[in-house]
Amino acid sequence: CESHRHRCPNGRCIPISFVCDFDDDCGDGSDEQGCRKNFIKTFAYSQHKCTNTNVCIYGGWLCDGDNDCGDNSDEAPVFCAGKTCRSGQFQCDNVYQCIPLTWYCDDYNDCDDGSDEPTQCTHPDRTCPQGAFTCDNGRCINIDWVCNGVNDCNDNSDEDERQDCGSRTCQSTEFTCEGNPPGHSRCISRLFVCDGDIDCEDGADELQPECPPTICNENQFNCTNGLCIPKYYVCDHDNDCGDYSDEYGDCVYQTCSSYQFTCENGKCIPKSWTCDGRNDCTDNSDEVSCPTGPPTCGPDMFMCKNGQCIDMGVVCDRNPDCSDRSDEERCGLNECATIASNQCAQLCVDTLTSYYCDCNPGFRLLADGKACEDINECIETPWVCSQLCDNIEGSYYCKCGSGYLREPDGVTCRQNSGIEPYILFSNRYYIRKIAVDGSDYELVTQGLGYSGTNTSTHRGQRMYWTDVTAKQIGSMKFDGTDKKTLFHREVPDGEGLAVEWVTGKLYWLDATLRALHVSELNGTSKLTLMKGCIDVNRTYCFHSPRALALHPKRSLLFWTDLGLKPYIAKAYLNGDNAQTVITTVVGWPSALTIDYVTERIYWGDAHLNAIQFSDMDGNNRHRLYLNGLNQPMAFAITFFESYIYWTDYSTYSMYKAHGLDGSNLQRLVNSTHRQYDLHVVHPYRQDNRLTNPCEMNNGDCSHLCLMAMDGNKECKCPDNF
Repeated sequence: CESHRHRCPNGRCIPISFVCDFDDDCGDGSDEQGCRKNFIKTFAYSQHKCTNTNVCIYGGWLCDGDNDCGDNSDEAPVFCAGKTCRSGQFQCDNVYQCIPLTWYCDDYNDCDDGSDEPTQCTHPDRTCPQGAFTCDNGRCINIDWVCNGVNDCNDNSDEDERQDCGSRTCQSTEFTCEGNPPGHSRCISRLFVCDGDIDCEDGADELQPECPPTICNENQFNCTNGLCIPKYYVCDHDNDCGDYSDEYGDCVYQTCSSYQFTCENGKCIPKSWTCDGRNDCTDNSDEVSCPTGPPTCGPDMFMCKNGQCIDMGVVCDRNPDCSDRSDEERCGLNECATIASNQCAQLCVDTLTSYYCDCNPGFRLLADGKACEDINECIETPWVCSQLCDNIEGSYYCKCGSGYLREPDGVTCRQNSGIEPYILFSNRYYIRKIAVDGSDYELVTQGLGYSGTNTSTHRGQRMYWTDVTAKQIGSMKFDGTDKKTLFHREVPDGEGLAVEWVTGKLYWLDATLRALHVSELNGTSKLTLMKGCIDVNRTYCFHSPRALALHPKRSLLFWTDLGLKPYIAKAYLNGDNAQTVITTVVGWPSALTIDYVTERIYWGDAHLNAIQFSDMDGNNRHRLYLNGLNQPMAFAITFFESYIYWTDYSTYSMYKAHGLDGSNLQRLVNSTHRQYDLHVVHPYRQDNRLTNPCEMNNGDCSHLCLMAMDGNKECKCPDNF
């Protein structure tokens, strides 16, 4: 064996680290003999020694209903008989599981044995409260939204012929769409006229004499639909406008760069996206001429050493059928009978004329064809667990963050706070909220002007938003009352906006001022925290900052920039130690959020039409595959439990999907107006257990007290001080 491997008496070679690890890796138990009693492989969790097998398991696996020891001793009555559930919990019939009482009869099987959903549970048809309209799919919407020309139900039952929308008389505050077909709503709000979005079927609301052209800045291209995009995205084979007006007929296309692949239709995509099973070119040319692996023969066929295929029934019949006679070599010899003959680390598979080595599940064969190495499923295939994943030799272990319980599938985590989350989202006319399952949908407030972004703080029960028309930041209570203007005419192009809920600070980006700002939640002590370039080569700078996300537990902030050198970066909340996180395969990173449980960052790229995620250093990067939505153009994104939610620039919709594998894609909202920012509102999105370093006497600061590295704080002076 090599110097870094241990040779077993039977000839097998195993990694030295496998010796005395309470696993029988040699196959004869010799690697677990003569071990000191206190020599135990260190794990992150307490261990339990199985009774009848030489194996240690995680303490958390005791009484979990799984035979982890192999002899079932981890489920023995001595450990499990006395297990009881706490007050407010339901004990499943299988004894070992405790779930919140609120999960009993909720139409979800949370107990492994289904005992929380007995036959006597009744699930009456959903009814909406008085003053609401019940959609065919069960969603509840405001009664005033019926026949408003918008598919608020998401199944169009509020706009179909049963509502007789075509006979409705428009009011003085409404515009009449004369060209709408019979049965369709003819009335839209006059606010929708000349807003750049087509609401009438024939576009009459945008063809009025008084409609001014949309004016973009000098570095932008004016799309026909009113959208402004960077000029360098024109004629690049990507539908960045959403209406293809940036890809007009007389485009002169440039050649793709060295790190890109040129599709047959001329589109440029990252080379790493070729031969990945996804039609990124939209003409499938990135999936043509892909490597197919070594040649193989069909079922019941034998492959000769020279590649010839013959019938399996004629192998070892003492009559050579392969032209190289390889079908008659070593017949009757079983190399797998002794480890010394094959040197396979784990499995040996005997064949008619030879043998090959294989590995146990959870391992892969190394290049030498003999040794096996563990597959780290938590890194290579993170979707195996919905939240936290611990890799162990040959397998992995899923667990859930604080405040979540693992579901019977052993993978999914469900929050158990008893508080239902909902999504707060905005467009230029209103802020609305909708349940994460799409069931309840209602107005929060309207008439705010161009509500480009919004965020919320659960502790203070207030939300904050930017209005790029009025160039201001405002706030109000969650019920729409107590509206306040924090900054008026001081925020020329407010973009990402986020609340740091531990010390109570407001952070925002400004694309015109090209800077990151911070203030108290009431708008006082405004400070320009960061601007200019963040690297010594002046490559990555505040050019077109867009999205912002905060992680107070780590004292970190993350932001994206859409400039000539687009990037995603991070810094401490006091502005120190700024550094890039993502600089490659990035085009227009318009959306950004954080999963606080797994500490992954998620971003949407509206130019590459992709949603991706990585760890907070930009490593272990993956792209979501959304079956049914091949070209997502995310404007904003948020995360809760196992799902991502995002607003889509091109489809005017809001979607949800599983945050690790993109499955269970669902459209929650479809509108005639673009949805902008969105946030899941729930206490778990803002952990109130974090220590506030500024709590006592404002951290002895006269003005701003900002969180810094390692949970420390730093005093900062506002602008002009």
